Amino acid sequence: MIDYVKEFEKVKTCQDWYDFLNNPNYDSIDFGFAISNWHEDDEGYTYLGNIDGDWEYSIEGQKAAPNNCSMASEIKRIEQYDYWKTYDKYPCDDLCNKIIDFLRFEKYTANVNYQRPNNITRLHFDIMTTYLGEHEDLASIPFDRKTLQPKGMTPLRRVFVALKDWDHGHVFQIGTKQWSGWKKGDVIDFHWRGVPHSTANTGFTDRALLKISGFSDIEYFGNHRIVI
Repeated sequence: MIDYVKEFEKVKTCQDWYDFLNNPNYDSIDFGFAISNWHEDDEGYTYLGNIDGDWEYSIEGQKAAPNNCSMASEIKRIEQYDYWKTYDKYPCDDLCNKIIDFLRFEKYTANVNYQRPNNITRLHFDIMTTYLGEHEDLASIPFDRKTLQPKGMTPLRRVFVALKDWDHGHVFQIGTKQWSGWKKGDVIDFHWRGVPHSTANTGFTDRALLKISGFSDIEYFGNHRIVI
């Protein structure tokens, strides 16, 4: 059996971290539980506020980007359980960019996770490899194994913004808790470090969430109205 804690100690830079998770001999789930400090009674997210306005999100006229975020350490379980469709990724439009500007994100990666009925995102741990892959200038920076991000930088955050109201069958499990009942414009700061989570659309309407990963100092803001 692989001693993941011992192997993890070999990770020195952000590139090492990326390469570690792209090793087909490893199992991302076993590894995630091995290094996680998560406890079953931990909260999985912090509610930041609601971005209001007379806006409606639509994918009309947009083209989904390839959703190829699986690392080699995840492939074995994907194939074993025949997980085949998670969600479509759409690029940010003017609405999303206005939301990102308000949330004061810098050096970020963002897209819309658009989950249609009968799509499932398997149980996993967030490891920010997509973020690091899109910011290659971070590759040589020392990696902080405690915070799972580049050393010496502002905390790396992952925020979700609901672009449509929650509907029955929209499942977002974070640890032992659920995020549900959201309204269009609700914003949560996801406590992504070491928290097992999964999503599914078992209902009959599409689910759209804007996912932003990057650096921001914004805290609870209550309500904010934007004009498109």
